[in-house]
Amino acid sequence: MKSSKWLSAGLLCLGLLWPEQGLFAQPPQPGTQKTNRLAGEASPYLRLHGANPVDWWPWCPEAFAKARREGKVVFLSVGYSSCHWCHVMERESFRDPGVAGLLNQHYVCIKVDREERPDIDHAYMTALETLGISGGWPLSMFLDPDGKPIAGGTYWPKDDIEKNGAMRLGFVSVLKGMQGAWEKDQASVLQSAENLARRASLNLLSSELGNALVELNDGLVDAGAKALEAMIDPEHGGFGQPSRAFRGPKFLLAPRLLLLVRRQAVSPSASRAALLRTTLDHMLASGTFDQIGGGFHRYSTDRTWTVPHFEKMLYDQGMMLEALAGWQAVQPSETNTRAMRLTVESLRRDLGLAGGGFASSVGADSEGTEGKFYTWLDTELDQALPDGADRGFAKVAWGLTGRNQLDGRMIATAALPPTRLAEEMRLPPAEALTRLERVRTSVLLARERRTKPDRDDKLLAGWNGLAVAGLARAGQQLAEPAWIRLAGETAEVVLARLFRPTRRLYRVWAAVPGEPAKARVPACLDDYAGLLHGLVTLHEITGEAKWRDEAVAVAQAMLRWHKPERGKGLLSTANDQPKLFLQSRDSYDGSQPSGNGLAAWALARLGRTTGQQPFTDQAKSCVAMVSGRLQNDPESHALSLLAVGELAALVKP
Repeated sequence: MKSSKWLSAGLLCLGLLWPEQGLFAQPPQPGTQKTNRLAGEASPYLRLHGANPVDWWPWCPEAFAKARREGKVVFLSVGYSSCHWCHVMERESFRDPGVAGLLNQHYVCIKVDREERPDIDHAYMTALETLGISGGWPLSMFLDPDGKPIAGGTYWPKDDIEKNGAMRLGFVSVLKGMQGAWEKDQASVLQSAENLARRASLNLLSSELGNALVELNDGLVDAGAKALEAMIDPEHGGFGQPSRAFRGPKFLLAPRLLLLVRRQAVSPSASRAALLRTTLDHMLASGTFDQIGGGFHRYSTDRTWTVPHFEKMLYDQGMMLEALAGWQAVQPSETNTRAMRLTVESLRRDLGLAGGGFASSVGADSEGTEGKFYTWLDTELDQALPDGADRGFAKVAWGLTGRNQLDGRMIATAALPPTRLAEEMRLPPAEALTRLERVRTSVLLARERRTKPDRDDKLLAGWNGLAVAGLARAGQQLAEPAWIRLAGETAEVVLARLFRPTRRLYRVWAAVPGEPAKARVPACLDDYAGLLHGLVTLHEITGEAKWRDEAVAVAQAMLRWHKPERGKGLLSTANDQPKLFLQSRDSYDGSQPSGNGLAAWALARLGRTTGQQPFTDQAKSCVAMVSGRLQNDPESHALSLLAVGELAALVKP
């Protein structure tokens, strides 16, 4: 969730509350609950809403037909299972009978899991941002009966709240305001939806057509890397806005790190190395890295990386493993080595599925409290470490002294690097590391006995592809053949379940209640791109022809289903699927990689390996689509710049 204002193309102008930490609704009262259509869905996020009194529909033609038949606005809510503020809005508003009554009377309500349908999320997020509104989740949109966007926002509290002398309208007021506008002048609302859909589509089209043709060479990549370096916080590391003194939340932004560490390997720079060292050292010493269990939380709420939002996403683990492996090749250190080992440990323990492959995410909340599973009270630490000396060691090692807290609970950070820890505890370095691991194991065992956050067990093709690449790179760097084998086993699971039966990739392997799991939802571009990246990486590391051949098959299917009839790049949604109000060609690298950027990078490498010109040509098409933006907005297109580097290498004498 991000703070933003809310507006609707001249219909309404409402305030969006920036929520305070710890704001939770009361749980629903016990008793017999009716279920709605979502109770039988495969997505755990959708099933979470299955007992809501809201008459939810999944995304389907029937829901829009109902809206047209009854002359109603569609309320679309998009979220995902590990999204903290999605859960807050579910508890506050969607469980509330009064809110449900408003929704059921005046709207047709559709719920979407963005992890199942990132194309829907991207299309309506584009519309929201066309209105000048900062995006985030839950994404809350009002649509006309044909699916065109009218207005939207992100999280709203249920009721109006006064803050700092200003009244911010809540969800109930938003619903009443939209319904009032619809009843008063439906024609104007429909015209506003038409205008917004056109503006959003033109924004995407103009960004493609408006690209000047620029020479795709190493100079472009170097310039992009320098632009990224200028956005790194010199004190705490990570990417931010220098004009804001780097204040505010910080995301991992692994695609940017991948570009910089790979650029450092081919074109060393002392200043870049210093900025990368600052960034990764601070990340790995922070609360955003799980010091006890390993792995990365989704993002930090503050500049110093201390207080994270605690959800763990599979894509972050895979891409950060790959970035750390690249950094280890350039600047080896015990800190990097330890972080990679703990991250692989976390992948296996927290996200590993019984039949192979990895779950998509682990949530932030347990027992109704964000971060409770990961944070500590003094009494809990006493129970985990009865030995006073061990307890004192843990407090020094992880800063569990009451300073770094969330709602009165302590957050573990690596307060001291291993050498300083050894000096502080007056121990030889090897003995300090041995003791650190022994104490960590005791604390981890105690933590594992707690009520765990919910896990979303659906297997996603693209995200598992990112895990394949990360495991393979890390295994190569640390000479861990078991990790490379695990990468291969994961690729096999994805191929066997989601690709080989039809030679067309599907996105999700999941089960509805009472039925076995199966392949669901035709893949989006980022699935093909993520899996292709994993397969190409496996071939590069193992040299096995099998992985090259599998990569060729996946790449051919990607071009068949996602190549547009006209224009550059690749379509986010398969070309035989029902069209949304706009056809997106995602190229923006944020926390997750863009489909076109990752596809271009993987295709360029596959073209070089196989000598097949169509792969190289399509990689060029993907980067040509954003060529102007590679100059003007390089920080948002890191993977496309990596593809440029690969393509430039192909034409060197």
